[in-house]
Amino acid sequence: MQQDNKLKILRRSSSDIARRSLAGVFIYPLFWPIIAYGSGFHHEHPTIVLALTTIHIIVSAARLSHIYAIDKISDDKLSAWMKVSYVLLFTQALAWGAMFGFAMLASNEEFQFYMTLSAAGIAAGGTNTFAPNKWLSRGFSIFCFGPGMVIAIYQNDLIMTAIMLAYLLYIFGLGQNQYKEYWRSIDNEMKLEGLSVTDELTQLGNRRGFNETLLDNCHVSARQAQPVSVLIVDIDFFKKINDDHGHDVGDICIQHIAKMLKLSMPRKTDFCARYGGEEFAGILPGTSLQGAKIVAERIRNNIATNPVSHANGEINMTVSIGVSSKLVNKFEDSVPKALLKESDLALYQAKENGRNQTICYEPTNSPAD
Repeated sequence: MQQDNKLKILRRSSSDIARRSLAGVFIYPLFWPIIAYGSGFHHEHPTIVLALTTIHIIVSAARLSHIYAIDKISDDKLSAWMKVSYVLLFTQALAWGAMFGFAMLASNEEFQFYMTLSAAGIAAGGTNTFAPNKWLSRGFSIFCFGPGMVIAIYQNDLIMTAIMLAYLLYIFGLGQNQYKEYWRSIDNEMKLEGLSVTDELTQLGNRRGFNETLLDNCHVSARQAQPVSVLIVDIDFFKKINDDHGHDVGDICIQHIAKMLKLSMPRKTDFCARYGGEEFAGILPGTSLQGAKIVAERIRNNIATNPVSHANGEINMTVSIGVSSKLVNKFEDSVPKALLKESDLALYQAKENGRNQTICYEPTNSPAD
């Protein structure tokens, strides 16, 4: 689950950066010709203007294609996507920064003014756009604004150097504030999302969390052509426990079952949930029907041999378990629904057979309609 959350956060932040940077893609090939031709710089250096215009068009086109690719790439390629983003963004920022530095040396004061103004604006815009990643935000601003500062130092222009340094520190401060606000909001969203998919009593997943996780696992299993198995666990005669001992003790029993489930399903990839009332469910990715039955029997034996202790004594509990499994070669919407239905049919058969047992689904197990 922790790994899933990390991937979810990485995808969210990557998608946000892609969405935020979409408008900026068009700034460079649009602004550069306006500045170059508006200031007359193209008469002095036509080759530089043509070369830089070509660079901005090519890099902007690559960035645009890269941004739209974010929704199509798999989770394991997100880090590579971000690395390519770094290269493209820093290339474009450095190209602009280099021309800003060149403008500081040029005799064309109009060109120098426009480049100073635009470099300051683009650096500030990048600080805001890339706020989810503070190193990308700061690096972009340095590449965009830094070359001009280097030239100012080279020219021994202490006033301009001080102004540029103060400006960079100012936008760094703004960027840091936005970075904190962004991740604070993400953290709050994750907490709320966690509450929406977590059972309060047991701290296991709830029905919604189970259904979402099963859907995700079916997608992953389809890509890897692996089996996925589902268990449904139901406490035997739970109503009698509540009637005889009260709902407080019933809650203790529910928590005990949750503890036994987590103990019996130790893999990080396994998932267990309280599906409703006294019913629990588990997901075993990459596990065949035979392997799932072994896990189910381990759950059943652990519960049967570990009585629940409460203020007035102990309660011996048993469970009935239904198991289903499918080798998912191609994802279809019907797959998770079929796994749940088949597990439920197997559970029904386990209860019909006398409870305290595990039944694996087979078509012949289905009760007559």
